Amino acid sequence: MDWLTFTTKIAEALAWPISSIVILVLLRTQIAGLLPLLKRVKAGPLEAEFERELKVLRDSTEQQLNPVKGSDTLYPMEEKLYRLAEVNPRSAILEGWQHVEVAARKRVLELGLHEAGPERRPILDAYRSLAQAQVLNAEGLALFNELRSLRNQAAHMDDFNPSKSAALNYIGLAKTLISQLSTSVKFA
Repeated sequence: MDWLTFTTKIAEALAWPISSIVILVLLRTQIAGLLPLLKRVKAGPLEAEFERELKVLRDSTEQQLNPVKGSDTLYPMEEKLYRLAEVNPRSAILEGWQHVEVAARKRVLELGLHEAGPERRPILDAYRSLAQAQVLNAEGLALFNELRSLRNQAAHMDDFNPSKSAALNYIGLAKTLISQLSTSVKFA
């Protein structure tokens, strides 16, 4: 191997590592600004995205809706969800969504928007009925959609392990939505 071939091979081998280091040095302040948004990247970008979406959703909900104020007494099912979030946050998210579905279906039946029957209608039918009857305002409908989407991520993503705080945020948002659906529907 001659000197020119050797130099060319070394340049080829070092091109990507040197380019990566240069890019990291040039963008270090922007990258450092993004790091606090990522709590965990172990399971990949989708898990980090889930936590960020929950934070954004929580902040916007607190501004646009009247979230349920914390009280000293918890409903039994709420206590169960909080305990479940300690052990298995993913299951707590799935269970929290189940309570939203039950409240939505109950409200639809109370208003006579659907006929009661043995068949179980898709939750999107209840969503459409609630939107047409204007039971929820635009922010409530957006929260419903976002919670459903986040629940689907939790249910269908392999190796998805949300943090306890993400599950607690989700439960709080679910409780807010349930209270928006009806004051007669309790989180129990």
